[in-house]
Amino acid sequence: MTIRSFILMFLIAFFATGSRAAEVKVTADYLEGKWILGEKQACESSDADYLIMRGNGTVEMRKGAAARIVGFWELDNDNLTLHMLVSPKTAKGQNPFYRESYHYQYITAKVIETKPDAFGVIVSTNVEAGVQMLTRCP
Repeated sequence: MTIRSFILMFLIAFFATGSRAAEVKVTADYLEGKWILGEKQACESSDADYLIMRGNGTVEMRKGAAARIVGFWELDNDNLTLHMLVSPKTAKGQNPFYRESYHYQYITAKVIETKPDAFGVIVSTNVEAGVQMLTRCP
């Protein structure tokens, strides 16, 4: 899986599930915390991929204890944009530039649905992937 695919999948998953009745408003306070792609049980895995969004607008994507991507996030209505510095260890593409140096990427995702501890997103560049869900970890 390429880093772009991973990020797209992660963002898409970041915002889905549930009924409209349980929906909550997406705010910076709501997004602050640790989020994982999938169900809450994955939070207990020491090798899980997860996203940490901080109230100061910074973001980290981690695999276990190692930060793989760092950057900034912005929320504009229901659009979440991530500006990221990607580690060469994360990028496994064919292009040597991506394998040997840090590089910038950004992604914007549309928040579709939110619940108190889960939300779904769709990334416009990967609509066929559908809505993905992210779940808050303790």
